[in-house]
Amino acid sequence: MARIVGGIGCSHAPSIAHSYDRGLQRDPVWAPLYEGYEPAKVWLDRLRPDLMIIVYNDHMNRFFFDAYPTFALGVAETHPQADERVGQA
Repeated sequence: MARIVGGIGCSHAPSIAHSYDRGLQRDPVWAPLYEGYEPAKVWLDRLRPDLMIIVYNDHMNRFFFDAYPTFALGVAETHPQADERVGQA
């Protein structure tokens, strides 16, 4: 039987992906945000869950106005980070 062990929530904005792509995790402006992720990372490393359910805002990466579902379900071993076009040089 499955067991729900917790939930993690996070603010999101395209600028976070931009800061990550640019390697700004230790920049004084961005460091507090990335340091805030560490407890969740340590917890997940220790827990090693068999399954994670991720709720994700598409930000028009996969769907556009001509085919924009209210709800979509993706199932895979991994889901790579979508490029929001802010990581390009």
